[in-house]
Amino acid sequence: MLKQASAAKPSLNFLYAMVGAVEDRHWMEIAKSEKTRLLMELEGYRELEEILRAEGLSLEQD
Repeated sequence: MLKQASAAKPSLNFLYAMVGAVEDRHWMEIAKSEKTRLLMELEGYRELEEILRAEGLSLEQD
């Protein structure tokens, strides 16, 4: 959704910064300690989107 709503392409650093903001931690600390977990969650989200799309459904809410 961020890709569609923004002119700038979101990056992994942006993801780390968002998590850091929520957890009140510096984004570089997030990148070092939780990079694998976040990347796996992102991939899982993409897989879920594909499954739902194949069934004619969407994660987006109206």
